[in-house]
Amino acid sequence: LLSVPLGVASAIYLEEFAPKNRLTDIVEININNLAAVPSIVFGLLGASIFIGYLGLPLSAPLVGGLVLTLMTLPTIIIATRDSLRSIPPSIRQAALGIGASKVQTVFHHVLPIALPGILTGSILGVAPSKSLAAR
Repeated sequence: LLSVPLGVASAIYLEEFAPKNRLTDIVEININNLAAVPSIVFGLLGASIFIGYLGLPLSAPLVGGLVLTLMTLPTIIIATRDSLRSIPPSIRQAALGIGASKVQTVFHHVLPIALPGILTGSILGVAPSKSLAAR
């Protein structure tokens, strides 16, 4: 429930609206690095932050769900950004040329075309975590 909307929204922001500067480059590098982190490291991170620092109860479903959300975010963000990058610039230029704003261009023209890739990436991102949660 959390990872897909957060991942897609952050990918849309990073790809379409964020200025291309050093900060966004650092964020992109960190997202790519997080995609390669083993799940045990995410588990330890979740235990230390969610239980130790935030003081959440030792409830396995709540903390486990939050950790799985963190685990799937990089995969969803990367897949969504790749799907948005695959849209030809002529689509954006045509929408802007007929008077659409940047937000209208993204939400009315780019996202509908990129939706199959976004859904595929989201399913691939969530599928392994569901199998881990079932164990």
